[in-house]
Amino acid sequence: MRLPGSSIGIPACDESVMIEKRTQYHLQIPDPVLNCMEVLSTSGCEAWLVGGSVRDLCMGRTPTDYDLTTNAKPEAMLALFSARKTLDAGIKHGTVTVIVDGRPVEITTYRTEGAYSDGRRPDYVEFTPSLEKDLVRRDFTINTLVLNEKGILRDYTGGLEDIRKNLIRCVGDASDRFREDALRVIRALRFASVLGFTIEPETSAALSAQAPLLRHIAAERIWTEFTGLLCGGFVRPILEDYADIFAIIIPELLAMRNFDQRNPYHKYDVWAHTIRVVEGVPPEKVIRLAALLHDAGKPKTFTLDDEGIGHFYGHDAEGARMASEILLRMKCDTRTRTSVEELIRIHCVPISPDEKTVKRRLNQYGAETIHRLIDLKIADAKAQSELSADRIAPLLETREAVRDCVARADCFSIRSLAIDGADLIQIGMKEGPEIGKLLEDLLQKVICGEVKNDRTALLGYVISEKEVGSDTIV
Repeated sequence: MRLPGSSIGIPACDESVMIEKRTQYHLQIPDPVLNCMEVLSTSGCEAWLVGGSVRDLCMGRTPTDYDLTTNAKPEAMLALFSARKTLDAGIKHGTVTVIVDGRPVEITTYRTEGAYSDGRRPDYVEFTPSLEKDLVRRDFTINTLVLNEKGILRDYTGGLEDIRKNLIRCVGDASDRFREDALRVIRALRFASVLGFTIEPETSAALSAQAPLLRHIAAERIWTEFTGLLCGGFVRPILEDYADIFAIIIPELLAMRNFDQRNPYHKYDVWAHTIRVVEGVPPEKVIRLAALLHDAGKPKTFTLDDEGIGHFYGHDAEGARMASEILLRMKCDTRTRTSVEELIRIHCVPISPDEKTVKRRLNQYGAETIHRLIDLKIADAKAQSELSADRIAPLLETREAVRDCVARADCFSIRSLAIDGADLIQIGMKEGPEIGKLLEDLLQKVICGEVKNDRTALLGYVISEKEVGSDTIV
Protein backbone atom coordinates (compact mmCIF):
# COMPACT_ATOMS: atom_id res chain seq x y z
CA MET A 1 0.00 0.00 0.00
CA ARG A 2 1.44 3.41 -0.97
CA LEU A 3 0.43 6.85 0.15
CA PRO A 4 0.06 8.98 -2.99
CA GLY A 5 2.95 11.36 -3.32
CA SER A 6 4.77 10.01 -0.26
CA SER A 7 7.91 8.98 -2.11
CA ILE A 8 9.89 12.20 -2.37
CA GLY A 9 13.07 11.12 -4.08
CA ILE A 10 14.86 10.14 -0.87
CA PRO A 11 17.95 8.14 -1.79
CA ALA A 12 18.18 4.50 -0.74
CA CYS A 13 20.46 3.96 2.23
CA ASP A 14 22.18 1.21 4.17
CA GLU A 15 20.67 1.17 7.67
CA SER A 16 24.08 0.32 9.16
CA VAL A 17 25.53 3.64 7.98
CA MET A 18 24.54 7.04 9.33
CA ILE A 19 23.16 9.22 6.53
CA GLU A 20 23.60 12.99 6.67
CA LYS A 21 22.17 15.40 4.11
CA ARG A 22 21.47 19.11 3.85
CA THR A 23 17.83 20.10 3.40
CA GLN A 24 15.63 23.18 3.48
CA TYR A 25 13.25 21.66 6.03
CA HIS A 26 14.48 24.01 8.75
CA LEU A 27 12.72 26.85 6.94
CA GLN A 28 9.42 25.23 7.93
CA ILE A 29 10.17 25.00 11.65
CA PRO A 30 7.98 27.42 13.67
CA ASP A 31 9.85 30.37 15.17
CA PRO A 32 9.33 29.38 18.85
CA VAL A 33 10.86 25.96 18.20
CA LEU A 34 13.67 27.39 16.07
CA ASN A 35 14.38 29.94 18.77
CA CYS A 36 14.92 27.18 21.35
CA MET A 37 17.23 25.33 18.98
CA GLU A 38 19.29 28.46 18.41
CA VAL A 39 19.59 29.18 22.14
CA LEU A 40 20.97 25.67 22.67
CA SER A 41 23.32 25.68 19.68
CA THR A 42 24.77 29.15 20.32
CA SER A 43 25.61 28.01 23.86
CA GLY A 44 27.67 25.16 22.42
CA CYS A 45 25.04 22.43 22.92
CA GLU A 46 23.53 20.18 20.27
CA ALA A 47 19.89 20.70 19.35
CA TRP A 48 17.87 18.40 17.09
CA LEU A 49 14.26 18.26 16.07
CA VAL A 50 13.28 14.60 16.44
CA GLY A 51 10.44 12.16 15.87
CA GLY A 52 7.16 12.63 14.06
CA SER A 53 7.78 16.23 13.03
CA VAL A 54 10.91 15.29 11.06
CA ARG A 55 9.14 12.30 9.55
CA ASP A 56 6.27 14.53 8.44
CA LEU A 57 8.62 17.13 6.94
CA CYS A 58 10.34 14.38 4.93
CA MET A 59 6.95 13.25 3.65
CA GLY A 60 5.80 16.74 2.68
CA ARG A 61 3.27 16.83 5.50
CA THR A 62 2.72 19.64 8.01
CA PRO A 63 3.78 18.53 11.51
CA THR A 64 1.32 18.94 14.37
CA ASP A 65 3.89 18.96 17.17
CA TYR A 66 7.61 19.49 17.54
CA ASP A 67 9.95 17.77 20.04
CA LEU A 68 13.58 18.62 20.56
CA THR A 69 16.46 16.53 21.88
CA THR A 70 19.82 17.79 23.13
CA ASN A 71 23.01 16.76 24.90
CA ALA A 72 22.39 19.52 27.47
CA LYS A 73 21.43 18.22 30.92
CA PRO A 74 18.14 19.42 32.41
CA GLU A 75 19.90 21.73 34.87
CA ALA A 76 21.79 23.37 32.01
CA MET A 77 18.56 23.84 30.07
CA LEU A 78 16.88 25.53 33.03
CA ALA A 79 19.83 27.92 33.25
CA LEU A 80 19.84 28.64 29.51
CA PHE A 81 16.11 29.41 29.50
CA SER A 82 15.98 31.14 32.88
CA ALA A 83 14.55 34.27 31.25
CA ARG A 84 11.56 32.31 29.99
CA LYS A 85 8.81 30.40 31.75
CA THR A 86 9.74 26.72 32.05
CA LEU A 87 7.94 23.62 33.29
CA ASP A 88 9.93 20.82 34.89
CA ALA A 89 7.26 18.17 35.51
CA GLY A 90 9.22 15.71 33.35
CA ILE A 91 12.66 16.70 34.55
CA LYS A 92 13.49 13.35 36.15
CA HIS A 93 13.20 11.82 32.68
CA GLY A 94 15.25 14.65 31.20
CA THR A 95 12.41 16.77 29.78
CA VAL A 96 12.13 20.53 30.25
CA THR A 97 9.24 22.42 28.68
CA VAL A 98 9.98 25.97 27.57
CA ILE A 99 7.13 28.40 26.93
CA VAL A 100 7.91 30.60 23.93
CA ASP A 101 5.28 33.12 22.81
CA GLY A 102 2.67 31.08 24.62
CA ARG A 103 3.74 27.85 22.90
CA PRO A 104 5.17 24.91 24.91
CA VAL A 105 8.34 23.39 23.45
CA GLU A 106 9.50 20.09 24.97
CA ILE A 107 13.26 19.54 25.07
CA THR A 108 14.67 16.21 26.29
CA THR A 109 18.24 15.25 27.11
CA TYR A 110 19.74 12.34 25.17
CA ARG A 111 19.10 9.24 27.23
CA THR A 112 19.26 5.47 27.38
CA GLU A 113 16.80 3.27 29.22
CA GLY A 114 16.78 0.24 31.49
CA ALA A 115 14.50 -2.78 31.18
CA TYR A 116 10.72 -2.35 31.01
CA SER A 117 9.73 -4.62 33.90
CA ASP A 118 6.09 -3.52 33.86
CA GLY A 119 5.78 -3.47 30.05
CA ARG A 120 4.90 0.23 30.13
CA ARG A 121 7.88 2.34 31.20
CA PRO A 122 11.61 1.86 31.72
CA ASP A 123 12.86 0.95 35.19
CA TYR A 124 15.31 3.82 34.91
CA VAL A 125 16.76 6.29 32.43
CA GLU A 126 20.36 7.45 32.13
CA PHE A 127 21.56 10.52 30.30
CA THR A 128 24.08 9.97 27.52
CA PRO A 129 26.17 12.34 25.39
CA SER A 130 25.44 10.15 22.34
CA LEU A 131 22.63 11.12 19.98
CA GLU A 132 22.81 7.72 18.28
CA LYS A 133 22.33 5.83 21.57
CA ASP A 134 19.27 7.94 22.26
CA LEU A 135 17.76 7.23 18.84
CA VAL A 136 18.24 3.45 18.78
CA ARG A 137 16.06 3.06 21.90
CA ARG A 138 13.03 4.47 20.04
CA ASP A 139 10.12 2.56 18.52
CA PHE A 140 10.13 2.79 14.70
CA THR A 141 12.81 3.82 12.24
CA ILE A 142 10.64 6.52 10.67
CA ASN A 143 10.54 8.25 14.08
CA THR A 144 14.32 8.36 14.58
CA LEU A 145 15.17 11.02 12.00
CA VAL A 146 16.68 14.24 13.37
CA LEU A 147 17.02 17.75 11.94
CA ASN A 148 19.03 20.70 13.23
CA GLU A 149 18.39 24.43 12.86
CA LYS A 150 20.62 24.60 9.77
CA GLY A 151 18.65 21.97 7.86
CA ILE A 152 21.09 19.09 8.43
CA LEU A 153 19.13 15.83 8.44
CA ARG A 154 20.56 12.70 10.04
CA ASP A 155 19.37 9.11 9.80
CA TYR A 156 20.95 6.43 11.99
CA THR A 157 18.46 3.57 11.52
CA GLY A 158 17.33 3.52 7.89
CA GLY A 159 14.25 5.64 8.48
CA LEU A 160 14.63 7.52 5.19
CA GLU A 161 14.68 4.28 3.24
CA ASP A 162 11.62 3.05 5.11
CA ILE A 163 9.78 6.27 4.28
CA ARG A 164 10.78 5.76 0.65
CA LYS A 165 9.38 2.21 0.79
CA ASN A 166 6.34 3.22 2.87
CA LEU A 167 7.27 0.80 5.66
CA ILE A 168 6.69 0.68 9.40
CA ARG A 169 9.70 -1.13 10.89
CA CYS A 170 10.88 -1.42 14.47
CA VAL A 171 14.28 -0.16 15.52
CA GLY A 172 16.37 -3.23 16.37
CA ASP A 173 14.60 -6.37 17.58
CA ALA A 174 10.86 -5.96 17.01
CA SER A 175 9.79 -8.34 19.79
CA ASP A 176 11.91 -6.43 22.30
CA ARG A 177 10.36 -3.13 21.27
CA PHE A 178 6.82 -4.44 21.80
CA ARG A 179 7.66 -6.21 25.04
CA GLU A 180 9.11 -2.95 26.36
CA ASP A 181 5.82 -1.17 25.78
CA ALA A 182 2.87 -3.06 24.29
CA LEU A 183 1.19 0.21 23.38
CA ARG A 184 3.62 0.26 20.46
CA VAL A 185 1.45 -2.47 18.92
CA ILE A 186 -1.40 0.02 18.52
CA ARG A 187 1.00 2.81 17.58
CA ALA A 188 2.31 0.70 14.68
CA LEU A 189 -1.24 0.09 13.47
CA ARG A 190 -2.06 3.79 13.86
CA PHE A 191 0.92 4.86 11.77
CA ALA A 192 -0.04 2.35 9.08
CA SER A 193 -3.66 3.51 9.10
CA VAL A 194 -2.82 7.23 9.02
CA LEU A 195 0.18 7.17 6.69
CA GLY A 196 -0.91 4.36 4.39
CA PHE A 197 2.28 2.42 5.11
CA THR A 198 2.76 -1.34 5.15
CA ILE A 199 4.04 -2.97 8.34
CA GLU A 200 7.33 -4.75 7.62
CA PRO A 201 6.93 -8.58 7.94
CA GLU A 202 9.17 -9.08 11.00
CA THR A 203 7.53 -6.15 12.76
CA SER A 204 4.08 -7.44 11.81
CA ALA A 205 4.81 -10.92 13.15
CA ALA A 206 6.20 -9.51 16.38
CA LEU A 207 3.30 -7.17 17.05
CA SER A 208 0.80 -9.99 16.52
CA ALA A 209 2.77 -12.25 18.87
CA GLN A 210 3.06 -9.59 21.58
CA ALA A 211 -0.45 -8.15 21.20
CA PRO A 212 -1.85 -10.05 24.25
CA LEU A 213 0.33 -7.76 26.38
CA LEU A 214 -2.15 -5.00 25.54
CA ARG A 215 -4.36 -6.44 28.28
CA HIS A 216 -1.92 -4.94 30.79
CA ILE A 217 -1.99 -1.44 29.26
CA ALA A 218 -4.20 1.25 30.81
CA ALA A 219 -7.38 1.88 28.84
CA GLU A 220 -6.66 5.61 28.72
CA ARG A 221 -3.39 5.03 26.85
CA ILE A 222 -4.99 2.66 24.37
CA TRP A 223 -7.93 5.02 23.75
CA THR A 224 -5.88 7.82 22.22
CA GLU A 225 -3.97 5.53 19.87
CA PHE A 226 -7.06 3.49 19.01
CA THR A 227 -9.20 6.45 18.00
CA GLY A 228 -6.33 7.90 15.97
CA LEU A 229 -6.00 4.57 14.19
CA LEU A 230 -9.75 4.35 13.56
CA CYS A 231 -9.74 7.80 11.93
CA GLY A 232 -6.90 6.98 9.55
CA GLY A 233 -7.44 7.25 5.82
CA PHE A 234 -6.15 3.70 5.31
CA VAL A 235 -8.00 1.97 8.13
CA ARG A 236 -9.64 -0.81 6.12
CA PRO A 237 -6.59 -3.05 5.53
CA ILE A 238 -5.61 -2.64 9.18
CA LEU A 239 -9.04 -3.82 10.34
CA GLU A 240 -8.88 -6.68 7.85
CA ASP A 241 -5.35 -7.87 8.57
CA TYR A 242 -5.24 -7.37 12.34
CA ALA A 243 -8.76 -8.33 13.46
CA ASP A 244 -7.34 -10.55 16.22
CA ILE A 245 -5.65 -7.54 17.81
CA PHE A 246 -8.84 -5.49 17.74
CA ALA A 247 -10.62 -8.38 19.43
CA ILE A 248 -8.12 -8.14 22.31
CA ILE A 249 -9.12 -4.51 22.82
CA ILE A 250 -12.86 -5.09 22.17
CA PRO A 251 -13.69 -8.81 22.67
CA GLU A 252 -17.27 -8.19 21.50
CA LEU A 253 -15.94 -7.87 17.93
CA LEU A 254 -15.11 -11.59 17.84
CA ALA A 255 -18.76 -12.59 17.45
CA MET A 256 -19.04 -10.40 14.34
CA ARG A 257 -16.30 -12.20 12.42
CA ASN A 258 -17.54 -14.78 9.90
CA PHE A 259 -21.12 -14.24 11.10
CA ASP A 260 -23.24 -15.10 8.05
CA GLN A 261 -26.17 -12.70 7.93
CA ARG A 262 -28.24 -15.05 5.72
CA ASN A 263 -30.12 -12.12 4.26
CA PRO A 264 -30.34 -11.16 0.57
CA TYR A 265 -29.63 -7.54 1.43
CA HIS A 266 -26.21 -8.51 2.76
CA LYS A 267 -23.38 -10.07 0.78
CA TYR A 268 -20.75 -9.80 3.54
CA ASP A 269 -20.51 -11.26 7.02
CA VAL A 270 -21.06 -8.80 9.87
CA TRP A 271 -17.36 -7.97 10.35
CA ALA A 272 -16.57 -7.58 6.64
CA HIS A 273 -19.63 -5.34 6.32
CA THR A 274 -18.56 -3.32 9.35
CA ILE A 275 -15.06 -2.72 7.97
CA ARG A 276 -16.54 -1.28 4.78
CA VAL A 277 -18.87 0.99 6.73
CA VAL A 278 -15.98 2.31 8.83
CA GLU A 279 -14.04 3.04 5.66
CA GLY A 280 -17.07 4.72 4.09
CA VAL A 281 -17.83 7.32 6.75
CA PRO A 282 -15.87 10.56 7.32
CA PRO A 283 -12.66 10.20 9.38
CA GLU A 284 -14.14 11.73 12.51
CA LYS A 285 -14.06 10.02 15.91
CA VAL A 286 -17.78 9.82 16.76
CA ILE A 287 -18.99 8.50 13.43
CA ARG A 288 -16.06 6.10 12.99
CA LEU A 289 -16.77 4.60 16.42
CA ALA A 290 -20.48 4.38 15.59
CA ALA A 291 -19.65 2.66 12.30
CA LEU A 292 -17.39 0.17 14.08
CA LEU A 293 -20.07 -0.77 16.62
CA HIS A 294 -23.33 -0.12 14.75
CA ASP A 295 -23.95 -3.82 14.13
CA ALA A 296 -22.34 -5.16 17.31
CA GLY A 297 -25.80 -6.25 18.47
CA LYS A 298 -26.52 -8.42 15.44
CA PRO A 299 -25.10 -11.74 16.68
CA LYS A 300 -27.22 -11.50 19.85
CA THR A 301 -30.44 -10.60 18.02
CA PHE A 302 -30.17 -12.99 15.04
CA THR A 303 -33.30 -14.96 14.14
CA LEU A 304 -34.34 -17.03 11.13
CA ASP A 305 -37.82 -16.87 9.63
CA ASP A 306 -39.68 -19.81 8.11
CA GLU A 307 -37.96 -19.24 4.78
CA GLY A 308 -34.48 -19.30 6.30
CA ILE A 309 -33.95 -15.54 5.99
CA GLY A 310 -31.94 -13.90 8.75
CA HIS A 311 -33.31 -10.96 10.73
CA PHE A 312 -31.87 -8.77 13.49
CA TYR A 313 -34.86 -7.19 15.20
CA GLY A 314 -33.72 -4.81 17.92
CA HIS A 315 -30.04 -4.94 16.99
CA ASP A 316 -29.93 -1.14 17.01
CA ALA A 317 -31.00 -0.92 20.66
CA GLU A 318 -28.78 -3.85 21.65
CA GLY A 319 -25.85 -2.35 19.74
CA ALA A 320 -26.31 0.99 21.49
CA ARG A 321 -26.31 -0.75 24.87
CA MET A 322 -23.16 -2.71 24.00
CA ALA A 323 -21.43 0.38 22.64
CA SER A 324 -22.09 2.24 25.87
CA GLU A 325 -20.54 -0.60 27.90
CA ILE A 326 -17.55 -0.88 25.58
CA LEU A 327 -16.83 2.84 25.54
CA LEU A 328 -17.19 3.11 29.31
CA ARG A 329 -14.65 0.32 29.65
CA MET A 330 -12.32 2.11 27.25
CA LYS A 331 -12.53 5.30 29.35
CA CYS A 332 -14.16 7.25 26.54
CA ASP A 333 -15.31 10.75 27.42
CA THR A 334 -19.01 11.14 28.17
CA ARG A 335 -19.83 13.40 25.24
CA THR A 336 -18.33 11.05 22.68
CA ARG A 337 -19.91 7.99 24.30
CA THR A 338 -23.43 9.45 24.36
CA SER A 339 -23.11 10.67 20.76
CA VAL A 340 -21.97 7.25 19.54
CA GLU A 341 -24.68 5.49 21.53
CA GLU A 342 -27.37 7.76 20.04
CA LEU A 343 -26.16 7.26 16.47
CA ILE A 344 -26.24 3.50 16.84
CA ARG A 345 -29.65 3.55 18.50
CA ILE A 346 -31.19 5.58 15.65
CA HIS A 347 -29.24 4.19 12.68
CA CYS A 348 -32.31 2.26 11.49
CA VAL A 349 -34.70 5.21 11.85
CA PRO A 350 -36.28 5.99 8.45
CA ILE A 351 -35.43 9.35 6.93
CA SER A 352 -36.45 10.95 3.64
CA PRO A 353 -35.94 14.23 1.75
CA ASP A 354 -39.54 15.26 2.43
CA GLU A 355 -39.38 18.71 4.03
CA LYS A 356 -41.66 17.87 6.94
CA THR A 357 -39.73 14.70 7.72
CA VAL A 358 -36.41 16.54 7.53
CA LYS A 359 -37.63 19.19 9.97
CA ARG A 360 -39.01 16.57 12.36
CA ARG A 361 -35.73 14.68 12.37
CA LEU A 362 -33.80 17.91 12.86
CA ASN A 363 -36.10 18.71 15.77
CA GLN A 364 -35.59 15.25 17.26
CA TYR A 365 -31.83 14.91 16.90
CA GLY A 366 -30.25 18.21 15.85
CA ALA A 367 -28.31 19.10 12.71
CA GLU A 368 -24.95 17.58 13.71
CA THR A 369 -26.45 14.19 14.56
CA ILE A 370 -28.61 14.14 11.43
CA HIS A 371 -25.61 14.81 9.20
CA ARG A 372 -23.73 11.99 10.89
CA LEU A 373 -26.75 9.72 10.66
CA ILE A 374 -27.06 10.28 6.91
CA ASP A 375 -23.35 9.62 6.38
CA LEU A 376 -23.66 6.41 8.39
CA LYS A 377 -26.75 5.29 6.48
CA ILE A 378 -25.08 5.93 3.10
CA ALA A 379 -21.98 3.97 4.07
CA ASP A 380 -24.18 1.22 5.52
CA ALA A 381 -26.18 0.91 2.29
CA LYS A 382 -23.05 0.88 0.12
CA ALA A 383 -21.64 -1.98 2.20
CA GLN A 384 -24.69 -4.17 1.63
CA SER A 385 -25.74 -6.13 -1.45
CA GLU A 386 -26.90 -4.68 -4.75
CA LEU A 387 -30.48 -4.87 -3.45
CA SER A 388 -29.73 -1.87 -1.23
CA ALA A 389 -28.40 0.31 -4.05
CA ASP A 390 -31.71 2.14 -4.48
CA ARG A 391 -31.46 3.45 -0.91
CA ILE A 392 -28.48 5.63 -1.66
CA ALA A 393 -30.01 8.27 -3.96
CA PRO A 394 -32.80 9.24 -1.51
CA LEU A 395 -30.21 9.53 1.26
CA LEU A 396 -28.11 11.86 -0.88
CA GLU A 397 -31.24 13.93 -1.56
CA THR A 398 -31.97 14.00 2.17
CA ARG A 399 -28.45 15.25 2.87
CA GLU A 400 -29.03 18.17 0.51
CA ALA A 401 -32.48 18.84 1.97
CA VAL A 402 -30.99 19.01 5.46
CA ARG A 403 -28.26 21.37 4.30
CA ASP A 404 -30.82 23.60 2.59
CA CYS A 405 -33.08 23.62 5.65
CA VAL A 406 -30.23 24.61 7.94
CA ALA A 407 -28.90 27.19 5.47
CA ARG A 408 -32.33 28.84 5.23
CA ALA A 409 -32.54 28.88 9.03
CA ASP A 410 -35.91 27.14 8.80
CA CYS A 411 -37.79 26.65 12.03
CA PHE A 412 -37.30 23.13 13.39
CA SER A 413 -36.70 23.76 17.10
CA ILE A 414 -38.44 25.68 19.86
CA ARG A 415 -35.45 28.02 20.00
CA SER A 416 -36.13 29.09 16.42
CA LEU A 417 -39.82 29.88 17.00
CA ALA A 418 -40.70 33.55 16.51
CA ILE A 419 -42.22 33.63 20.02
CA ASP A 420 -41.16 32.31 23.41
CA GLY A 421 -42.63 31.76 26.84
CA ALA A 422 -42.44 35.42 27.74
CA ASP A 423 -44.68 36.28 24.79
CA LEU A 424 -47.26 33.76 25.95
CA ILE A 425 -47.20 35.11 29.49
CA GLN A 426 -47.64 38.60 28.08
CA ILE A 427 -50.93 37.59 26.46
CA GLY A 428 -52.24 36.11 29.70
CA MET A 429 -50.94 32.56 30.03
CA LYS A 430 -49.97 31.25 33.44
CA GLU A 431 -46.37 30.27 34.08
CA GLY A 432 -45.84 26.52 34.25
CA PRO A 433 -45.33 23.37 32.18
CA GLU A 434 -48.29 24.20 29.94
CA ILE A 435 -46.20 26.91 28.27
CA GLY A 436 -43.59 24.37 27.19
CA LYS A 437 -46.28 22.03 25.89
CA LEU A 438 -47.91 24.81 23.91
CA LEU A 439 -44.60 25.90 22.38
CA GLU A 440 -43.97 22.30 21.30
CA ASP A 441 -47.47 22.17 19.77
CA LEU A 442 -46.80 25.42 17.91
CA LEU A 443 -43.50 24.07 16.62
CA GLN A 444 -45.23 21.02 15.16
CA LYS A 445 -47.82 23.30 13.50
CA VAL A 446 -45.01 25.35 11.96
CA ILE A 447 -43.17 22.23 10.77
CA CYS A 448 -46.35 20.94 9.14
CA GLY A 449 -46.99 24.31 7.49
CA GLU A 450 -50.24 24.93 9.34
CA VAL A 451 -48.98 28.15 10.94
CA LYS A 452 -46.38 30.60 9.67
CA ASN A 453 -43.36 31.15 11.91
CA ASP A 454 -44.25 34.78 12.49
CA ARG A 455 -44.87 36.44 15.87
CA THR A 456 -48.21 37.92 14.89
CA ALA A 457 -49.41 34.72 13.26
CA LEU A 458 -48.37 32.52 16.17
CA LEU A 459 -49.90 34.73 18.84
CA GLY A 460 -53.04 35.11 16.76
CA TYR A 461 -53.29 31.32 16.49
CA VAL A 462 -52.91 30.91 20.25
CA ILE A 463 -55.56 33.53 20.99
CA SER A 464 -57.99 32.05 18.49
CA GLU A 465 -57.55 28.49 19.75
CA LYS A 466 -57.57 29.20 23.47
CA GLU A 467 -60.59 31.00 24.83
CA VAL A 468 -60.04 33.47 27.66
CA GLY A 469 -60.87 31.71 30.91
CA SER A 470 -59.63 28.28 29.76
CA ASP A 471 -57.19 26.15 31.77
CA THR A 472 -54.14 27.89 30.33
CA ILE A 473 -55.14 31.50 29.69
CA VAL A 474 -56.67 33.88 32.24
